[in-house]
Amino acid sequence: MLIIKDENRIEVLAELLREGKLVAFPTETVYGLGTNAFMKESVYKIYEVKGRKEEKPLSLHIGTLENLEDIVELDFLTKRLLLQFFPGPINIIAKKKSNIPEWIGKGDTLGVRFPSLPICQKLLRLAKVPVVATSANISGSEEPKSAEDVIRMLGDKIDAILDWGPVTFGRPSTVVNISSGNIEIIREGPVDRKLLEDIISELNLRKNMEGL
Repeated sequence: MLIIKDENRIEVLAELLREGKLVAFPTETVYGLGTNAFMKESVYKIYEVKGRKEEKPLSLHIGTLENLEDIVELDFLTKRLLLQFFPGPINIIAKKKSNIPEWIGKGDTLGVRFPSLPICQKLLRLAKVPVVATSANISGSEEPKSAEDVIRMLGDKIDAILDWGPVTFGRPSTVVNISSGNIEIIREGPVDRKLLEDIISELNLRKNMEGL
């Protein structure tokens, strides 16, 4: 397994992502394990390595908001949450565009993550392909907070890792599902629940006023 700690060498990792290799990298929450989203065999290799059930979808990780309209439907609610929380420790599940392969996301929905860690954003931008990712651990085990955690759990099952020291939060991102037009909190995480509840209240008030 290739271990890189030098920012000047992360283009090597970006190339591996483009090739469909499995690359672990830090986010602000935990270390993630990603690959080229458009290479089906590579995506399913993540499930195999982690021992993860295939019905549990992976999320798309982005390093910029550019071209997001090509990935998910940008309705009012989606735009409202993106402006509020991206980049940040939140996974937003929205309606995906019809051009997105069926093995990415679940049904007509797709989770999108825009990590706030600059080195992670740089790697995702350099990859120049959509990157699907999930936590870089064996499914059901402790969350990987450092490169050492990833190496201990996954070892030579993956191709490379960006070692950027311990992560900030050390727990998974908040997950919200807005594909139905409402905000449903699927998993609580670093994003303050009160902030989400305030937005829910704001949108409910907006709907009620529009119905007057």
